[in-house]
Amino acid sequence: MARMNTMPRKSDPEAVMAIIEEAALSVMSIYNSGSYSVNRKSDSSPVTGADLLSEKIITEGIGRLTPDVPLVSEESVTDTMAGDILPADYWIADPLDGTREFIKGNGEFCICLARVTGGEVREGYIVAPATGLSWYAIKGQGAFRVIGGKAERLPCREEVAAPMQVLKSRSHSNHLEDKWLSQIASSRAIAEEHQGSAIKFARIAEGSGDLYVKFSTIFKWDVAAGALLVEEAGGAVNSLISRKRLEFGSPGYTVDPFIASGNRVKDIQELVSTLPAIWPLP
Repeated sequence: MARMNTMPRKSDPEAVMAIIEEAALSVMSIYNSGSYSVNRKSDSSPVTGADLLSEKIITEGIGRLTPDVPLVSEESVTDTMAGDILPADYWIADPLDGTREFIKGNGEFCICLARVTGGEVREGYIVAPATGLSWYAIKGQGAFRVIGGKAERLPCREEVAAPMQVLKSRSHSNHLEDKWLSQIASSRAIAEEHQGSAIKFARIAEGSGDLYVKFSTIFKWDVAAGALLVEEAGGAVNSLISRKRLEFGSPGYTVDPFIASGNRVKDIQELVSTLPAIWPLP
């Protein structure tokens, strides 16, 4: 792996990224082979051999890198663990976010890894195996996109007059999202685009997306890395329940429904104030 030009020498982030890139290569090997089985978990969501192999590589790699810091990974969490009190310092991983997109063959899947300390996300990494793009953020140090081993600080798009780019989940959108977007479209120009997986957070951090709203609870491993990317790039991720910054210090593995906004969105509180007409969920 080429040394990233914004990272300190012998930095932990570089070592973490190397582990994720190894997992990404294994995912692409299975993806390109077209030969894999699809099983169903207890919640009926799909899981493939790529999910499991990626998890194995990340678990072993992080275990060597930070042996005293536990790792929570999606494929290892069971229904009986729903109310677990998480450690004060831990890693949390989604070894293949967007398994449905992996199965569809559209390339919109990624690997997510974050370190949470004292309820705060301190490091976040997203790698998109199909495109070779990677993103990472370190609390208080900024967010970056990595191409060819070189890191570019985010956001990388200038603020321009353009419709607000709203990113919608390719496989998990719902009628509340559509209802709210219709409501805000009456007062501003918006453009909607479907995008799979946590890559949506990376695009908001870059500036190629402006808004992503989730009207249902979601797992921490789906959100933690992306939330830090957005915040370190100058955006915000707010709970739709508290209307404040999304928190990761609660027991269990889920977080509130949320709205993620990029640095071009200057009136996020005004947008959030339009939610009472359709929120909370019945």
